[in-house]
Amino acid sequence: MTTYSYSLDRQVWTGRFSSRKEAADAAIARAVKESTPPETVYVGQRIEPDLRAYGHARAIIETMRRRVREDNGDVADGFLRGVNEAQIAALDCALESTIVDWLGQSGLQPTWVRIEAVGEYPLPAVTRSRFNGNGTLEVSDLGVEDSAN
Repeated sequence: MTTYSYSLDRQVWTGRFSSRKEAADAAIARAVKESTPPETVYVGQRIEPDLRAYGHARAIIETMRRRVREDNGDVADGFLRGVNEAQIAALDCALESTIVDWLGQSGLQPTWVRIEAVGEYPLPAVTRSRFNGNGTLEVSDLGVEDSAN
């Protein structure tokens, strides 16, 4: 499943959202709460690292065959020799599931993601303006310009 994160500075990425819009909305909501809101927020696609938890069945079968033959001699020469592709695929699926579960239960899963396909979302000017504590726009008197000079 494709997920997205947002950033206010393109360095620190936050959240896991199911759509770009959802991530952009969360970014804007957070940005307006900043003391100095950024002019732009960023949304990028999260690329989870490939754990390489698949494709181990053939190696395990060969290791098992070798070890059983070492323990039992030539009589075990036919052990696991006739494993077909469907059986290898089924073992690969079971191993992948077991490895991923083990990583999660052991707290060994990666703590990083790669962010790609970053989009920029400019904040509307009024959103970047400072709001006072009761949610209304804060307006300051800058003085009167003397046009007589």
